[in-house]
Amino acid sequence: MLQLAVSFRTLDDILNDDLEFQQIKEELDKEEFLTCYDGKLKVRTFRECCNKLIHAGDVRPVYANDGEGFYMSSSIELTGQYQKEIWQVSFDVIRLFDAMALICTFVDDRLIR
Repeated sequence: MLQLAVSFRTLDDILNDDLEFQQIKEELDKEEFLTCYDGKLKVRTFRECCNKLIHAGDVRPVYANDGEGFYMSSSIELTGQYQKEIWQVSFDVIRLFDAMALICTFVDDRLIR
């Protein structure tokens, strides 16, 4: 997952001046990709989700209980530190992968043209 986050952040930087890609980013930026536990995180975009994955010091799956037992949910918790501030967020893996698939489709369509 770390490799994906680095790759998509790099791709985001490479396509920064592409107007069509900017339209996709604007749509993605309407979604909140991160849940912040301390309320301090203001930006919760796809890019910020990738940033948090890249800089996380601890990555943990989230478990749920349906009354019959525990199972891993589709969420992952990330904890890290920026300067002296500790941050803790979670994100939905399925939502993140859906966004990545959308970006891959865009890039694939561009290569076919």
